[in-house]
Amino acid sequence: RVVFPEGTPLDERVEVIADGKDFKNIGDHRVTAGTDGSFRVAFSPEGKTGWLKIKASYLHLDKPVRVKLSKDAEPVVLEPLLGGRIVGRITPPPGASDAPQVLAKAKLRAQSWGETFGMVSIEGKIDEDFNFELRGVGAAREHRIELDSKEWVQFSKGDVTVKPGETLQLDIQLELGARFSGVVVDAQGKPVERAEVELRKRSDDGDFWRNRRDVNTDESG
Repeated sequence: RVVFPEGTPLDERVEVIADGKDFKNIGDHRVTAGTDGSFRVAFSPEGKTGWLKIKASYLHLDKPVRVKLSKDAEPVVLEPLLGGRIVGRITPPPGASDAPQVLAKAKLRAQSWGETFGMVSIEGKIDEDFNFELRGVGAAREHRIELDSKEWVQFSKGDVTVKPGETLQLDIQLELGARFSGVVVDAQGKPVERAEVELRKRSDDGDFWRNRRDVNTDESG
């Protein structure tokens, strides 16, 4: 059973996911919890333990819930936390004609330190109209919103917070960047294949790792 925290929006829908040993023909089994929080999911009979996860607009678990699988297993109670949603629209750089293709491969995420499970990263979805949604974002803690397209300047915004049950509007304006090219050679001047080239730019908070680009060289160096 899923316990809905006080203040959960009435339109909330919770999907419960059974993550364990894969079935032969399908992936993880998932169901939508009832209005009373009840659910029933199936695990592969070949597994001994499994994990329960949820997907929801506002509710979230900082870490999956481990369950022992047996015919006599006790009912499981999931007690998610009430978080919020972050929605908005992405505006590509001016003159970017390949925006649909670039954003189809872009990675959008919200990162924060969870209350019980270290770093928590939430992946967002971007639709064909460049609208996005980040669901189940933890409340009362700071998040960093990042969008990495590999083609344009990485978007990174820190200190983003949401209130329990809130839908926060955040629009993203992307920018064109510069492109660097060159050749990596060894001491004899021969091209080096599979060398890793890394470019770092210090972000506003002084963290190089948040603004990093890396690439491996091809056979021409």
